Amino acid sequence: ARRPRIGASESWTVHALAELGRLCETARVRVADSTYQRLELANGQYLVGKGKIEDVAARVIATNSDAVVFDDELTLAQQRSILAELEAHGCRGDVQVLDRTQLVLQIFSERAQTREARAQIALARAEYMLPRLTTFLTTGAGMESRSGGKGAGGGAYLRGAGESQLEMDKRLFNKRISRLKAELADLEDKRGINRNRRRNDDRLPLVCLVGYTNAGKTSLLNALSEAAEPLYADDRLFATLDPATRRVQLPSGRACRLTDTVGFIQRLPTKLVASFRATLEEVADACLLVHVVDASSPLACNQMAAVRGIVDELGCAETPQLTVYNKQDVVDEVWVDASEDPGALALSCVTREGVDALMRGIDDTLASLDEPVRCLLPFERGDLVAEIHATGAVAAVDHVPEGTRVDARVPAALAAKLREFAVRG
Repeated sequence: ARRPRIGASESWTVHALAELGRLCETARVRVADSTYQRLELANGQYLVGKGKIEDVAARVIATNSDAVVFDDELTLAQQRSILAELEAHGCRGDVQVLDRTQLVLQIFSERAQTREARAQIALARAEYMLPRLTTFLTTGAGMESRSGGKGAGGGAYLRGAGESQLEMDKRLFNKRISRLKAELADLEDKRGINRNRRRNDDRLPLVCLVGYTNAGKTSLLNALSEAAEPLYADDRLFATLDPATRRVQLPSGRACRLTDTVGFIQRLPTKLVASFRATLEEVADACLLVHVVDASSPLACNQMAAVRGIVDELGCAETPQLTVYNKQDVVDEVWVDASEDPGALALSCVTREGVDALMRGIDDTLASLDEPVRCLLPFERGDLVAEIHATGAVAAVDHVPEGTRVDARVPAALAAKLREFAVRG
């Protein structure tokens, strides 16, 4: 069966609002009410129409809410206009106006575990806040935007001659941004060195799990690597941000490295895409991508399109892919869309249905990418013989006086290393 892609319709809007609600819950913001407005063009002053802001104000008062969350990124001017309009219609002065970007940044900051992930989030938040400093620092800290004004207080000694509080704030934030970029560049260099070392030390082919957030990638990694200690997985958005790699033994006896990646999301804030591009570099090194889809989501087709768009941006459109439709245990009927990927599989990490089929699919796909080799290896190159057995499919082995003669199919990287030992006949 094929599930139609939900377009710009009322159904799409309702499901998009439901996703925003899940983002709110993940950020520990309780949803009291929701509404939407369909416009041909966004209102430059309020994002939505002025009449809709009046409706929102009535809902805020009725539910005694203390925040309004918009499903789009707001400019500083729009936030100020919305706040002023809400107050004009009777809302308390302490009501906050938040946008989707702030929610995602908050969630990411709470989920980040490694030094690099924390630095990436700090950079994204600093770049987001820089144009909003008059709200977040100057006004929010009780200080006027000009030096010597009311509330300038002890911060005045940090300012240069004639420098306003806002100018000082921006200078300090720009220094912080520069420092974070330098730290991330250093971490990126170290990660590149480590990645090259892994390439040299471990020639196992790399398979990457990609997919929308909460599609079940970490649960699938746990299911495919039962022997390893289970990774943290939970039924919530962005449960894990840091990539993890496990060695997995495939049915043919060959092994591969299987890597989980950070979950994607529609309209991921631009600054976060840039910040997390480095963590997705593993995807560019992969021999195979396993696209994990949440079959229970009404937005599955839209989510798949979002993932494919990011994969294309990473320059991996030509990398072989397998699509697996996860969470079949919670759908009324098995759903797999094989129109674009004839090899697509139905799967459930809970019941393990389809896990063995996926293992065979990964095995067969990696085998199809292998190159045939016929070589004569000196006895002192037992390391290459072992690597052939670990990563390839051996057809014949013969021990002759000159060394070990091997006929096999191996990954392209190993085939390149074996060319100097190639023989004919």
